[in-house]
Amino acid sequence: MQLLIDTQLCSKCNTCATVCLMKIIERATDTTVPHIPVEKADFCLQCGHCESFCPEQALTLDYLTEEKAEHRLPAATADPNDLAAFMTMRRSIRHFKSKQVPKELILKSLEVARYAPSGGNGQPVNWQVVYDPADVQQIASLTIDWMRSLVGTEHPLAGYVPVVLGLWYAGDEYICHKAPHLLIAHLPADDPSNDNTDAIIALTYVDLAAPLFGIGTCWAGFVTLAAAEYQPLKDFLALPEGRRFAVALLLGYSAYPITAIPRRNPLVVSWKQAYGGVLKTNKNKNNEIK
Repeated sequence: MQLLIDTQLCSKCNTCATVCLMKIIERATDTTVPHIPVEKADFCLQCGHCESFCPEQALTLDYLTEEKAEHRLPAATADPNDLAAFMTMRRSIRHFKSKQVPKELILKSLEVARYAPSGGNGQPVNWQVVYDPADVQQIASLTIDWMRSLVGTEHPLAGYVPVVLGLWYAGDEYICHKAPHLLIAHLPADDPSNDNTDAIIALTYVDLAAPLFGIGTCWAGFVTLAAAEYQPLKDFLALPEGRRFAVALLLGYSAYPITAIPRRNPLVVSWKQAYGGVLKTNKNKNNEIK
């Protein structure tokens, strides 16, 4: 990995070296510009901090250089109040129109998720879109089959399953809510941590980005649980070799518009002083610090 430096723009401020997480960038001197020594190049995480924080935009990390021109900061950041209102209005959609979402809009949501943070900038999340509504319904049916297998067992969900089965038998599709599409985030199967955090963060990015394109979402919790245990469902999904199911999100157009923000519990925050002392725990409606 190398730094491509425009020597006409570089001010030798060494911000790039300061913000480098791995501390592999050698600082500029009177006669040199910042650079990555050959023996340290393999330690680069390709996180792009050096580029992002360069005040002169004088450097390019030698990684997907063709994309740099496309990624410029907007002239103005989003209004904080508008962004907060947008995020708090996010709702799980459980009543979908049958109309399918154009693939281009789904891809735009996934493009946003490419920039979700991941441990060590590993970017391990890949995606599978179950686009055909008939396939989504087959996944719901297989999830119900899994639930039937839990009846009378010691499984933690065994007591809850009869409720969901009863809804299914009554014609209430409580698994995928008749959503036209299902988005699956999958991870490397050989990761010894077996941790889904990176996938959950990436899917949260999709969850927040999708409404910008008019797409409603709902986390497919029952499908996620079934996909971890039920081989017929795993076989149907047929993820790429070496990959494992992490989490899933239902996609589609909401049958009803969102018109209000629901109430939530008051914010609870503990403010810590130095040496472990507790300053104050907020537990009031207006979040005043007292």
